[in-house]
Amino acid sequence: MSVNLITGNLFSPIQASQDSDYQAGTFGEKTQILNVGSKMAVSIVDNSTIRCEDGVLVTREGRRVQIDNGDVVEWTIPTGTQGTTSYYIVGFRLYTDDESAQLCDTFVQSVSGPGATITEDTFRDGAVEIFVSVARVVQNGITLESIQPLIPTAMTTDDAKSAISQINSDLSDKLTWKKIVAAGNTTGQAITLPSGVNEVIISAAKIAAPNWLGCSITLNAEDVYASTGFDYIAGGMQTNTYGLAATFNVNRGVITLTQFFVNGQSITSNLNFNVSYR
Repeated sequence: MSVNLITGNLFSPIQASQDSDYQAGTFGEKTQILNVGSKMAVSIVDNSTIRCEDGVLVTREGRRVQIDNGDVVEWTIPTGTQGTTSYYIVGFRLYTDDESAQLCDTFVQSVSGPGATITEDTFRDGAVEIFVSVARVVQNGITLESIQPLIPTAMTTDDAKSAISQINSDLSDKLTWKKIVAAGNTTGQAITLPSGVNEVIISAAKIAAPNWLGCSITLNAEDVYASTGFDYIAGGMQTNTYGLAATFNVNRGVITLTQFFVNGQSITSNLNFNVSYR
């Protein structure tokens, strides 16, 4: 049993397994291409050649495979047969040689179909040969028809910050009520809802509590249901609680205000109302 301060002064040597554990913990335990250089972009050169540009790849156990800036790696696909569609996976083979050195070369593997995969093992679990699949190739007759990259590009710190900022903005937008129609509108007016609306509030500005407020609506869309405490009625929603607002949920559509009631009496004039959504 031992414990090491890997970044301690005079500690030596740092083993490949220790460095790979650190990288797996940093990038997450999945194979990714880092956002640097040409990011190992793959392309068809001719009917027998696939090319991979420069970049850095980190395997799911933290092993780093690199094609230096300006260099390329190429795979040779066997000659096809007219009338036959074939599928190949190309990638990198990591292996342990007879002197226990861990090395890397390339591989081309024929597979059974367009969805076939090759399991990626790890040195950490005792494998002596690991296949890292970079791209899937479709060969139609003697022609290389298409190539599909199989490894995602890792998100940078700046990308993560931008994504979090966008999520926070979207959440704030969904939680903030926005007024779509100003006070002073009348019944019979059609109100078009923006896309993505989840909730709508209709409030009457000149009806004071504890008067009873209800509203009937018609919609040109489906998927309408009342919020808790509200009753669904044919053609609309109606609140049976005291207060100034009738709230309902709607996925999409156009609202047409048709009736308001105060203490059971229909009010059709001199009524101001607001419509808000989120």
